[in-house]
Amino acid sequence: MGTTSDTAKAKALLRRYLAGQCTAQERTQVEKWYAAFEEGALPDKELELASIREVEEKLKVAISGDGEGARLRILPLQALLKVAAVLALVVTAALTYYKYKPDGQALQHLPTEIVTQNRERKVLQLRDGSVVHLNSGSRLVIQPNFGKSSIEVFLTGEAFFDVVSDTERPFIVKTPAISTRVLGTSFNVQAYDNESTASVAVAEGKVSVAKEKQESGNPFDEKLFPGRKLTFVKAEGMYEVSDANVEQLSAWRHGLSYFDNEPIEAIARKLERKYDLEISVTGDVKPECRYTFWISDEPIEKVLEILSRVAGITYTIQSNTILINTEACSSITPLGK
Repeated sequence: MGTTSDTAKAKALLRRYLAGQCTAQERTQVEKWYAAFEEGALPDKELELASIREVEEKLKVAISGDGEGARLRILPLQALLKVAAVLALVVTAALTYYKYKPDGQALQHLPTEIVTQNRERKVLQLRDGSVVHLNSGSRLVIQPNFGKSSIEVFLTGEAFFDVVSDTERPFIVKTPAISTRVLGTSFNVQAYDNESTASVAVAEGKVSVAKEKQESGNPFDEKLFPGRKLTFVKAEGMYEVSDANVEQLSAWRHGLSYFDNEPIEAIARKLERKYDLEISVTGDVKPECRYTFWISDEPIEKVLEILSRVAGITYTIQSNTILINTEACSSITPLGK
């Protein structure tokens, strides 16, 4: 069951929903919870009844006009009942169906959505035993029919999957650009919305990578083996397959970041996610200014100092915003592999 902190957050969110103070994103989240809960009963009937009694007491206070609840009186009874149902289900379950165990132990109940913020990583074990490492700034959505005929998840961001072999139920990872289908293997998928490419790199086993229909370009279904990587260029609808060091590509699982012949703009986006900072890059785009290096969890100031020496950039730190200028980068010899 979710923690006390989870329950408090759920209650606070639903109070905002009831008072009409939610953002559009929060309102969508609450309604998604409600719709999902309608499809099945709670795992524990006693918990359900206990929470409904709690909600009834809260509604009595709300309808009486005391305190914060006075704002609830403007809503029709049907809306109150709907939100009461949401509160009952969310509070009792405490996101039981929708919460992972952060220590990587097996999930007791399957979540629908798992999100990592910038500067955050998560490890979770799915009900079938597969392990997922979720990188910073990522979102994983797991289908409600998980495991019936297939195991299907949707990813925005980056994740490393270690999939348990199951010849009867394929494991499918969908992203806005490409989808990956496997029966048992380990592989890295990168599919951030603000990146121009999406990629799949295989560590073990074999995967099949196909283009999602809504993307431009010709359809494809490419088989990848260990040590191979498919890179899909979104704007062009084209892809290429190349050799890859998957251990380096997925080193983020261990707190390491590997930059492989990347321009400053791409490096800046990774640093934003790693350190939860806003980074603005100014100066001409220079194709020859690409760099290969490792960093671990050292302070951002040290990383910027390294970049200033090897890449010739200048930078300014202003609170949570960093300004990088690349004008001088062509005078510096790029750091070799």
